[in-house]
Amino acid sequence: MTLMNITDIDTFKPSSAISDDEDILILYKEGKESICYVRNYLMQQEFLIISSGLVMELPEYYRPMTNIFVRVHFHVIRKFRLRIQEYVIKSNQLLHFYRFFDASIAEFFDSL
Repeated sequence: MTLMNITDIDTFKPSSAISDDEDILILYKEGKESICYVRNYLMQQEFLIISSGLVMELPEYYRPMTNIFVRVHFHVIRKFRLRIQEYVIKSNQLLHFYRFFDASIAEFFDSL
């Protein structure tokens, strides 16, 4: 199975907006590894973009053809719970997290 390397697209580089109805929250970033949450209001969709290195840490049956996970598959990030929690707190994004998910980090992971 070959994964599309989403980091080649440089998703996290600031650029012109594709949609004004989109919110993005970086849940985890260390070096080249990252987990990015995207909520697109126009399309009424939310998804995660997970770097290839982190995708490779998942069991093979959880690895999609791309690095994009839709809401029904958010449970895969349970493996990264401690990393996400630490990153969100250290990067002072806890209030943003509450705003996005209307829940604490513990409540969010319990709901997955």
